[in-house]
Amino acid sequence: MLGAPQTGRLYKALVDNKKAVSSGMNASEMHDPGFCAGLRAAQAGSIIDDAQQALLKTVEGLASEPPTQEEVDRAKTRLLKNIELSFTSSQTMAMSLGGYAGEGDWRSFFLNRDDVNKVTAADVAASPRRT
Repeated sequence: MLGAPQTGRLYKALVDNKKAVSSGMNASEMHDPGFCAGLRAAQAGSIIDDAQQALLKTVEGLASEPPTQEEVDRAKTRLLKNIELSFTSSQTMAMSLGGYAGEGDWRSFFLNRDDVNKVTAADVAASPRRT
C-alpha cells in the first residue's frame, strides 16, 4: 500500500509531486518484527529535506489515515500474483522455500500465501505498531 509503483502512497506523495524520481518500501524479516524501510531516489537538484519530510509524513500518516479496502485488495492481488510468478522459477522457489526452512518450516510459504486472502483493511489498521 505504501511502496507500490504508480498506486502506492509513497509514489503519489513523492513521484507525482516531483520530489523524487522513484519510491518504494521494503519489509524484511529481522530480529525485531515490523522492520521496514522507505526508499526514494531524489531528482538532481532537488531539496532532499522536502523529499525526506514527505516520506516521513506519508509513512507516519498511515496511523491517522488507515488503508482503504481498495488499497488492501490491490496489495493482496499484487502479493498473490508475485507468489504465483515465483512458481515459474525453480531458483526463486528454492530461495523462498529455503528462507522459510531457515525460519523453521518450509510449509509456512504456503500457509502465508493462503493467509493473504484473509487480510482486511481493519486487520492492517489494527496491526501492532512499534516505534
